[in-house]
Amino acid sequence: MSACGPPPPTTGSVRFRFTVSDSVRQNAALKDPLVGTIYGDLFLAEDVSVFGPRDDAEAIDSIPPTMIDLRTEQISEAEVIRPFLAPATLIFLGFFDVDNNPGPEGNRRPEQGDPATLARTNLFTITAGTETKRLVAFELVYN
Repeated sequence: MSACGPPPPTTGSVRFRFTVSDSVRQNAALKDPLVGTIYGDLFLAEDVSVFGPRDDAEAIDSIPPTMIDLRTEQISEAEVIRPFLAPATLIFLGFFDVDNNPGPEGNRRPEQGDPATLARTNLFTITAGTETKRLVAFELVYN
């Protein structure tokens, strides 16, 4: 007789919180307070170089626009959970819209003065049946 039970999990999840580097906090190009909306996409690591995603790369998931406030905190209280992700090594690419002007839906881009992620910094691995915790760092101010 074989043991019956639920099948093993085939997906995992990630829980994000957010921060900005000290160099962003002290950057003269940062004109607005560190409060606003985070926009971000998840890409397969092999689709991203130090210059960003390949031209034909497609995001495998996106986070919902998320309001955070880092004016006095080092790490956001707000967090985002993305469930049901297939096991893979992923990269979070995004920006922190501190001027409240994200651009048209589907073409959201950082504007001058918005903190943004570096292409290869926010790397993490999804494992089936586990929740990965990742602190996403915005390390440059877009010019």
